[in-house]
Amino acid sequence: NHEVASSSLAPATTPALSPDERAVLDVLVQHRGRAAAIGLEVVAGRAGISERTVQHVVAQLIEHHGHPIGSAVQHPMGYYLIETPDELAESLSQLVHRLTALARRIAALKQSTTPIVLQQLALEIEQPTEAA
Repeated sequence: NHEVASSSLAPATTPALSPDERAVLDVLVQHRGRAAAIGLEVVAGRAGISERTVQHVVAQLIEHHGHPIGSAVQHPMGYYLIETPDELAESLSQLVHRLTALARRIAALKQSTTPIVLQQLALEIEQPTEAA
């Protein structure tokens, strides 16, 4: 069973998964909670796919299938299924930190200010582009 039944963060239903998505999720269901994080290279090896593919698949599992997958950047590092509100808050905080760092980099390259770039990013996020 690939539902994260013990977590209130779990999707109500899981749409059909691709073979790569299924393989990654099969690995991650054994790594519930921050303390059980598993490294990218280990996920790739166990799922039989490249590290880059794992990164793409994790994004798909989160964005299109609603699976609560966190990534830890401090020991133990790696991916895990989010189980608690604190783990969710930590994951969201990391994403905001990355977004802010990218906004600063974009502002520097555009020779603009970070608040202006953040405002532009917020507008782009709020107004999704039409499907290609």
